[in-house]
Amino acid sequence: MSSTETGAKVQEIVFSPTFWNGVEDCMKTSEPLFAVLRIVYGGVRPAMPEVFACLDLAKKKISDSFASSLGILKKVMDIVHRRWADQTGQKLYEAALFLNPNKYFDIKENDRAYASRLREMFNDVIEKMITDDDDLIAKVSDLANQCENAGGCFGKKLPMLQRKRKSPSK
Repeated sequence: MSSTETGAKVQEIVFSPTFWNGVEDCMKTSEPLFAVLRIVYGGVRPAMPEVFACLDLAKKKISDSFASSLGILKKVMDIVHRRWADQTGQKLYEAALFLNPNKYFDIKENDRAYASRLREMFNDVIEKMITDDDDLIAKVSDLANQCENAGGCFGKKLPMLQRKRKSPSK
């Protein structure tokens, strides 16, 4: 027991379940965001599409953590969206993420809605870059469709092929 009034108030706060629930909420929010910051400020600077992919993963983790507390989730996501608003509106970055098969096909497998949004951003960028040639826009779009729907190294993870090594004949 504390001998002062201030100490007693501190003790009451520290022993309060409300305090520790708040600490837990802070940790659930900050851990995924710190992971993004470690990647951004690490030794090798990632490209913006990589940062977007990391941020989307962080937002998913936060959403999963607060699935039963929608009020807290809304407050947290409002803060995240407000902070990243200047960056997340850049269609070029998301179009670049669409063009990165290493990232895009994992996103497509796990979050079809976001993959669709990336494709929309790609289409918007192409239409902005190619303003006077509808045939060229159609060709680029067809090529993107082919890559997006292709198998093999573009769209599927291939099992390792094991080749039998032939013994050199003597």
